[in-house]
Amino acid sequence: WKTTAAATTTTNQQANGNDEDDNVPKKATTWETTVNISKTCIGTGTLALSFAASEGGIVLYVLGLGVLAWWNWFCMLRLLQSARLLEDRLAPPTPRHVRTRSHMQRLFHVLDSTRMDFDEQQRLLHSATAIHEEEDDNDDEDDNNNNNDIEQERQQHARGSRSFFGAGPSPVATTYNNNDDNNKEQLTFPARRQELPAPPEGTTTIGKVSWYALGPLGLLFVDVFMFLLLLGIAIALEDAVLDFVRDTPVTTGHRAGDALAVLLILAPLVILPNLKYLSQFSALGIIAVLATFAIVGIYGQSQNGWEGFSFSHVKDALWPRDGITGVSNWFGCAAFSYGVVPLTFNIQESMREPKDMMKATTLSMSFVYLVYLVIGVGVRLLYAPTHPVFDGDVFQVLPVDGMVFVGTILRLAMVTCVVCTIPLLLIPCGEMIEGKLFGGTATNVGWRIFVRWPLCLLASAVSVLLPNFVYVVSFMGSFSISVVSLALPPLFHLLLKREQLRTNNRRVLASGVFLMDCAMLLLGLITILVTSMYTFSNAWNRSS
Repeated sequence: WKTTAAATTTTNQQANGNDEDDNVPKKATTWETTVNISKTCIGTGTLALSFAASEGGIVLYVLGLGVLAWWNWFCMLRLLQSARLLEDRLAPPTPRHVRTRSHMQRLFHVLDSTRMDFDEQQRLLHSATAIHEEEDDNDDEDDNNNNNDIEQERQQHARGSRSFFGAGPSPVATTYNNNDDNNKEQLTFPARRQELPAPPEGTTTIGKVSWYALGPLGLLFVDVFMFLLLLGIAIALEDAVLDFVRDTPVTTGHRAGDALAVLLILAPLVILPNLKYLSQFSALGIIAVLATFAIVGIYGQSQNGWEGFSFSHVKDALWPRDGITGVSNWFGCAAFSYGVVPLTFNIQESMREPKDMMKATTLSMSFVYLVYLVIGVGVRLLYAPTHPVFDGDVFQVLPVDGMVFVGTILRLAMVTCVVCTIPLLLIPCGEMIEGKLFGGTATNVGWRIFVRWPLCLLASAVSVLLPNFVYVVSFMGSFSISVVSLALPPLFHLLLKREQLRTNNRRVLASGVFLMDCAMLLLGLITILVTSMYTFSNAWNRSS
C-alpha cells in the first residue's frame, strides 16, 4: 500500500522481540500500531500534497484534510462495528434462554390469537408454567454437563475474540422445534442465517463482512474494487517512476523506453516465491520521502527565504485554482494520501490488544494530519515566489544546477524503493485471478507468468498513456480508494444494523446510527461521482 503498507505485516510480526524459540506470532503494541498506520499513510502520495494545496487552496487544504482524517477514522470505526454486529448475530444463544423464549412466544401467540374464556386462559397459563418447570428439572443434568462449554464461549465473546473471523467451522443456523398435539411451530434465530451459506474458504475479513451484508455479489464487488485499487496504485507508482527517471542520467530519453526498462525489472520480481526481503526494502521508502522533503525545504529557504509567507503570496494561495476541477484534484490527492481504511482488519489482527485499535487510529490520524499540513502548506508557500502554480510532484522544485547531484540521488533512491513496492501490489492482483482460476495461488511458475506478466504490461502501458503522476494519483484517490474507504464501510454497517434492528422489532428509521450511515453514504457517493468525473477528464486531457 503506497510505499510501506505492503511491509506492514512483516513489521508487525517482528515487533516486540526476535525470540526464535517463541512459536507464537509477535503482536504489535498500541504505540507500534500507531507508528505502522502513520507509515502506511506517509508514502509516495505525499509527493503530490503540494500539488493538492496548489489546486484546492490553503483554506480547503487545511480544513478539508481535517475532515478527511475524521472521515477515514469514522469509516474504520464502522468496519470494526460491522464485524462486531456479525459476531453478535452469529453467536449461538444460550439453550435455556431459547427454550424459555420459545415457550413464552408460543404462549402469548396463542393468547393473542385465540378467543377463550377465563378458565381456558388459566389452564393454558398453568400448563405452560408446568411444562417449563418440568423441562428445567429434566435438563439440569444436561445443562451442568454443558456449563463448561457455555462458559468458555461466553468468556471468548467477552474478551472480544472474533471466532467468526478466525479458523474453524463456519457458523450455521440453529433451529429449535416445539411440538405438542395441538400446535407445531418452528423458531429460527436469526432467520438470515439460513439464507446465506458460509463464505468461501480463505475469504478475507472485509470480504466476510461484505458477504453477510450484501451477499455473494457483495463479495464479488469488493474483490473487483480491491483488484482495481491495487492495480491503480501500481499504475500510479509506475507513473511516478517514469517521472522520476525522466530527469536523471539513466533515462532512455523516451517515456516508452523507460517503461520498457521498468517492465524488464518487474517481470522476474512478480513471480518470486518469497518477497520477505523485497517488502523490507520497500519500507525504506519512508526514509527517501523524508529526505526529499528535507532537501526541498532547505533548498527553498535558501533560494526564497520566507518571502512566500508574506501576505500577498498567502492571499493568492487561499482559494481553489480552477473551481470544481481544482477541488476534485485536491480531494483525489488527499484521499490517496490517507487511504488506510482497507487495511483496518489486517492492522487490528496484528495488534496485541485489538480493543485499542481506535485509540491507535486516533493518534495516527492526528499525527498524519499535522505532518500533511507542514508538508503541503509549507512547500506550497516556500516556493510561491518561484513556483506560483504546482503542476506536478514535489521533485519539480528541485534544482537543475548547483545541487543537481543531490536531486539525482533522491530521485534514484525513490525509483529504487518504488520499483520494489510495485510487485507487492501486482502480486495480490495476480493471486486474485489465480484464486478464481485455480482455487488458490498458482504453484507452477508457468501459470504465474501467464497471469502476472500481462498485469505488468498493462500497468506499463497505462503509465505511458497517462504521463503525469499527480493526475493519476488524483483520479485513483477519487475513484477506487474512495469507494473502498469512504462508501463501503457505512453501507456495510447500515445493512447489518438494519438487520439487527429488524430482528429486535425496533423501528429502523428511528435509529440515529442508521440516519448517520445514510448521510455519510450519500455524501460519499456524490463526492466520488463528481470528483471522479473531473479528475478523469483532467488526466485524459493532460495525456492528450
